[in-house]
Amino acid sequence: MNRVHLRPSPRGRVIILFALTGLILLAGLAMAQDRYRRAKPPVSPEPPISINLPGTSNFDPDWGYVGAFASALECGSCHEATPNVPTVMFHDGVDVSPFTGWRHTMMANAFADPYFQAKLTSETATVPSLAGFIEDKCLTCHAPMGRTNAHHTGQGLDPEGQYRLATAVNEMHAREGVSCTVCHQIQPANFGEESSFSGGYEIDPILRDIFGPYDSPRGNLMFNQTGYNAVFGPDMESSELCATCHTLYTPVVDVNSNEPAGLNFPEQTPYFEWQNSIYSADLGGDVQCQDCHMPQPAPDYATVIATRNGTDPAPNWPLRQPFHAHEFVGGNAHMLDIFAEFREQLGLLDTTEDGFRAKAADSRNLLQNASAVIEVLDPEVDGDAILAPVRITNLAGHKLPTGYPSRRMWIHLRVLDANDQVVFESGAPNADGELALDALHGRSECLEPYENHISLAPRPCFEPHRDLIEDPDQVAIYESVMGDVNGLITYHLIYGSHYLKDNRIPPIGFRRSVLPADGASDIYGAARNDGDFSPSFPAQGSGQDVVRYRIPTGEAALSLSIEARLLYQSIRPNFVQGLHAPESESVSLFQKMYASVPPAPEVLATAERDFSPSKRR
Repeated sequence: MNRVHLRPSPRGRVIILFALTGLILLAGLAMAQDRYRRAKPPVSPEPPISINLPGTSNFDPDWGYVGAFASALECGSCHEATPNVPTVMFHDGVDVSPFTGWRHTMMANAFADPYFQAKLTSETATVPSLAGFIEDKCLTCHAPMGRTNAHHTGQGLDPEGQYRLATAVNEMHAREGVSCTVCHQIQPANFGEESSFSGGYEIDPILRDIFGPYDSPRGNLMFNQTGYNAVFGPDMESSELCATCHTLYTPVVDVNSNEPAGLNFPEQTPYFEWQNSIYSADLGGDVQCQDCHMPQPAPDYATVIATRNGTDPAPNWPLRQPFHAHEFVGGNAHMLDIFAEFREQLGLLDTTEDGFRAKAADSRNLLQNASAVIEVLDPEVDGDAILAPVRITNLAGHKLPTGYPSRRMWIHLRVLDANDQVVFESGAPNADGELALDALHGRSECLEPYENHISLAPRPCFEPHRDLIEDPDQVAIYESVMGDVNGLITYHLIYGSHYLKDNRIPPIGFRRSVLPADGASDIYGAARNDGDFSPSFPAQGSGQDVVRYRIPTGEAALSLSIEARLLYQSIRPNFVQGLHAPESESVSLFQKMYASVPPAPEVLATAERDFSPSKRR
């Protein structure tokens, strides 16, 4: 089935999706609301590496209007809270307005994202003949105002009709990322349909309708000041809006010929994963992406949603609820740390370090409180060893982890004796967030297998799915691993044709029987045959996996403490090593940033259990 074609077409934006379950949902939402009562996060130390970006000019947020779009500052003139009107868009004394919530998010900085810039450069250097197509496609989500306006007007396109990175870096409306007048102007006609995916959003170049989730909008002031019409748009609260870019297929290029293979690769499918979970209407749920990623300040919070240019609102403007704060929290706390360290070098002088630190803290709160549970189940004696089962339950409304394939999650298990001496340990990261096996998997033949013409069978380039772990060198890692048309691992998205491994834990309710016809969001690799992986244990759609650890104890009677941590990284080290064109400025600079702010694993969940083998003999 062809979902993407090698020609320019509208595309959309990038976020990541989390949803919660049962009481955990309520606890998670309460946690998100606690963001508005937190103390200011501490400032981190200076990075050890001095990095300059000589080619990066400062972003100017006051660019006004271009085509169908307006700068976020224009919207913020009324949709940013002000101490002059303390009763509007404040909660417990904290500004919860749309403009303030948005400015330090990954959405606002989708174009400035240095990993995106490095990855885009790497992909175009890999297949230079398709550089224009690759840039046009990626900028649809990462610079939607620039790319959409260029295609609306026919101006700013190259001779092949493609919007290029070299143009975008000089256009402030492109550099503003995913802004107000992108999302709020997307027409809902094709929501949820194949044509809307992979950035197939539709924005009218002339209509200037701004959709919002509240009926009977009071839009006279907005029209008089901006020329935009306030229109009731209930679809603004639907997951289908997010799916315009979070169901993303990329065209496959044959690594042998560097020509299009006529196939499409499901780079990320959080929307399909959510549809196949208990949180979607298909299975009786009613939890949308916005409920977790744009949390309400409090369950009963209501507010007037605008001021009059920083003065009191009109007397007839009603209180509105639910009010979804534009926090856009997700799983990318590490990148927000990088923004905090290097915002000046990236030209983001209208931001603050504290703003990025706070957003990273919000993201970590979500990850730590609303993503997963880990349990050490009752161990059993197995000869001169114990068998310790560890169970993970996915609480999210999509796979865990989800989104771009650079993400991984794993179990760090440590067993201590009565003297606190380690007798067994698997999955321990070093200070830079690396696992011992990353060096094995980061060999040149793994990063560029086709160029090296080396068979990888004797020495695999990724850790297989593990059901039983008997050796400390084995690690239970949950990840997606891309393969090219030859069946070899690839870190180049443009070469990705299928998944060699995808054992990311599906959400509760997941059923293989209702997957898309092309297999998108399926499970790949050894996890399919794991009897206690999500599809069949204890019933299809458990959202769980159980890993058994065989831990040698010898004949001695021991009192053991078993500690389990579920860890997560948004960009695993080999994806940074695998960036092509290291001589390019964007690649080399991001690699330095990554080394300066290494990806310390996020702790999603922890568990501990004491066990005395002698009592079970």
